[in-house]
Amino acid sequence: MQPRIFLNGNFIEKERATVSALDAGFLYGFGVFETLRSYQGRPFLLDRHLQRLFSSARTLGLRSAFSEAEITQATLRLLEINGLSDAYIKIVLSKKGETSPGTHFKEPSDSNLLIIARELHAYSPELYARGMKAVVVDIRQNEGSPLPHLKSLNFLNNLLAREEARQKGADEGILLNNHGLVVEGAMSNLFLVKGGIILTPSPETGLLPGVTRAVVMELARGIGHPVQERKISLSELLEAEECFLTNSLMEIMPVSSIGEIKIGREVPGPLTRILREEYQKLVKKETY
Repeated sequence: MQPRIFLNGNFIEKERATVSALDAGFLYGFGVFETLRSYQGRPFLLDRHLQRLFSSARTLGLRSAFSEAEITQATLRLLEINGLSDAYIKIVLSKKGETSPGTHFKEPSDSNLLIIARELHAYSPELYARGMKAVVVDIRQNEGSPLPHLKSLNFLNNLLAREEARQKGADEGILLNNHGLVVEGAMSNLFLVKGGIILTPSPETGLLPGVTRAVVMELARGIGHPVQERKISLSELLEAEECFLTNSLMEIMPVSSIGEIKIGREVPGPLTRILREEYQKLVKKETY
């Protein structure tokens, strides 16, 4: 059987899944999405991802014909239909129907719901052991725009940053904002350790508040390690004792170097290892 996707209430072959060529999601990137993963056929932190999805949709004036509970059931059914256990899942809401530049975008509008689930191609154990090579990219994050704070279909800035990093021989790109402050990775949130304190850029720098980022902060505080959200300069990042990245697919990924600068004495660092262990405990508790 051909892999299926979920589109507006139907489980259909991906080749047959279509929306209008004049759909605002296609023409203007008018929509929001969430990316997460499943373990043993059970989506991890789906409730938190859906809360953020619906919050972002409200900001854009998007209405969904499906409730959070209905999206949850559709996601579980899609995993079952496709015979997936450890999977990559993407949930998209985009503005529905024909539109034009003169449309009043803030008026409430209906949306398309798309759910994709496919086999997860996980990062290799060797990469977690040696850590990612990161590089500061030239592309800047605009902290004055609302877009960085939404997981919107306007994702080109992040994709360009990731491609710049790749061309420079790195695994991930680190974005600064217009004031030169550290913001996030092209596809991840960023943490560093200094003086035994875990630091992460604050939201006003222009980052996307990641679901995994929030969970990592909760786990750290739960085992007695202080976490500070604040402005972080590039020089402070380069002097870090440890650095790691987070997102739903990579979980917690150590960083071994930023440009030509080696980070820390060992990779992964001791706090990074502890947090990875705590994260895996939570995964097993919630999904196994």
